[in-house]
Amino acid sequence: MIQRLCPRGLLKVNNQVLFIEYQFKGEIFYALPGGKQEKGESVSTCVEREFLEETGISVKADNVILVNEFIERNNDLVEEWKEGSHQTEIIFLMHRSTDASEQATPKVIDIGMTGVKWFSPEELAKVTYYPAMPVAWFFEEDFHHVPYLFKDNQV
Repeated sequence: MIQRLCPRGLLKVNNQVLFIEYQFKGEIFYALPGGKQEKGESVSTCVEREFLEETGISVKADNVILVNEFIERNNDLVEEWKEGSHQTEIIFLMHRSTDASEQATPKVIDIGMTGVKWFSPEELAKVTYYPAMPVAWFFEEDFHHVPYLFKDNQV
């Protein structure tokens, strides 16, 4: 089973949230930008680097707004996950660090990644997305506490 820490970022602009689009085995889903932490790298530096690579937008990490942990015991979407995966995501609220007119254009394409997409609450409600929080959570104005989600998919 592969285990990894994966910081992710939530960027909200004009009542829209930016997601990465993935397609595996014909299924499309969306996840917040972020990725694998490198040795010696802080989680905030990691999410800023991954966000820039995946979206082309320069951001700064603000507060942690969610800790999401999950275990997938049987996951055949990607070869390295076939023995299962245990992932902990630390999700930060992000803000742009440069020109607000930057277009979302990926610099690095990860496995299964097909693009980036902004979602309004109405649009997000119609697709499969992760983390599996209620749509309204992504659009909150003030995060008062840090939720912790744990999901163990035992099959």
